[in-house]
Amino acid sequence: MNFIPVKYFFIGIAIGFIFPIVATLADLNDQGLAFTLENIIDAHSNRSLYRLIDIFPLIMGFLGIIIGKKQRRIIYSDAIYERKLKERMNALENKHQALGREIKSRKNIEEKLIQAKESAETGLKTKVDFLRHMSHELRTPLNAVIGMTNYLITDNPRPEQLEKLDILRFSANNLLAIINNILDFSKVDIGEVSSKTVAIDLNQLLQRIVESYRFKAKENNNSLIISIDKVPSSLIEVDVIKLSQVLNNLIDNALKFTHNGMIQLASYVLEEDDDSLTILFSVKDSGVGIHKKYQQDIFEAFYQGSVSDDPNREGTGLGLTISKRLVQLMGSDIIVESSDGRGATFSFQLLLKKVDPKAEGESEPDNLPLNNKRILVVEDNLINQKVILQYLKKWGADIDIAENGLAAIAQVSKPESHYDIIIMDLQMPEMDGYETTRVIRKLGSGRHEHLPIIALTASALVEVKDEVLAAGMNAYITKPFQPTELKKVLIDLMH
Repeated sequence: MNFIPVKYFFIGIAIGFIFPIVATLADLNDQGLAFTLENIIDAHSNRSLYRLIDIFPLIMGFLGIIIGKKQRRIIYSDAIYERKLKERMNALENKHQALGREIKSRKNIEEKLIQAKESAETGLKTKVDFLRHMSHELRTPLNAVIGMTNYLITDNPRPEQLEKLDILRFSANNLLAIINNILDFSKVDIGEVSSKTVAIDLNQLLQRIVESYRFKAKENNNSLIISIDKVPSSLIEVDVIKLSQVLNNLIDNALKFTHNGMIQLASYVLEEDDDSLTILFSVKDSGVGIHKKYQQDIFEAFYQGSVSDDPNREGTGLGLTISKRLVQLMGSDIIVESSDGRGATFSFQLLLKKVDPKAEGESEPDNLPLNNKRILVVEDNLINQKVILQYLKKWGADIDIAENGLAAIAQVSKPESHYDIIIMDLQMPEMDGYETTRVIRKLGSGRHEHLPIIALTASALVEVKDEVLAAGMNAYITKPFQPTELKKVLIDLMH
């Protein structure tokens, strides 16, 4: 590229020689002289104008240099532009390729997310089905234990029998609470945890919890103390199941790691106004204590770390985990205070609502009769049949039994059958409670369309309750049922 001006210089000189030669030949032609070398030299040397013309090739040569430099700039600029254009095209191509890879990568990620979502949904459905099955299998036998215990308590037992039955009922309810909250531990992941508060005498509840652990405390020569400071004897609205489960877990944990010592259940009123009060609950022991580095780990699920040097410790590692989650569901958190070898204190605060005992008493349905009311019980489990029959007969109801859905439809379809209400189990052979209810609603008679149907099931899932209502049933009661709750629902639906 640097030789371009030289090239144009010689081209300019060559062009510059043409003009003087042409001018000399034209002059000889005008004079009528021959175009000989001699005549050309004479003509050229005799005219001063030709001497001026002689420098014309040099002028044209320098002009060629100028043109050559401009041409070189143009070529250089074009080369730069072409290089930049090529660089830009390469950059665009790279971006295009990168974009293609990004799109492909995002499609792959999207496909993986879809697969993960489908897998999670499948796993969630499996978990729900498992919880539904386990809830039914665990709660069904407990229904008989709790149901018959409740019935024996109301069957005029002797005072010493009443005390033992009361402890048996309370312990059975605690076992039910454990089952419920183990299920709750899994149900947290699928959004199925529910909350139900009832009005209770808090002092009485705490006393019962302590009494249920007296025998176990003696096994390790422990003393079990209850300290109730300023807690009023009036009714307080609280989630009894969750509170009982938390306190039971904390006391059980304290007993596990305490020998020849003391466990104290305490409650203190921190704040109080006309409608509510804030209570501090605590469980303190004089056991082996918890090293500071383990005080957060102990709340992890299935944690079996070395919280002590006791090789005989037992448990699933779920008690404290469940307790912490349940307390969080009640709007608080568990605080642990401990040091290695100096015992431990677990505490939490709850804001609880006061309840007027008179208003609570007015809603008690015990005095409302069920005399001469016809009730069809659809239940395949013989023990559950006996449990519910005991109560319905005591309340004066006239009862028929159907062992499955097909038998229930046959009973209801009879012209002489005029039932006031149906109590329907959900999981039965031949035909389940959902389909049975749908068939009954379509039997064609107006009384069947509006006949009250109560679902009585061992499943505790919220999803089941939604399915029950969608199938056309009017109410939902979980087994093991509380007699007062069942009676209230029966009366409400029939009045």
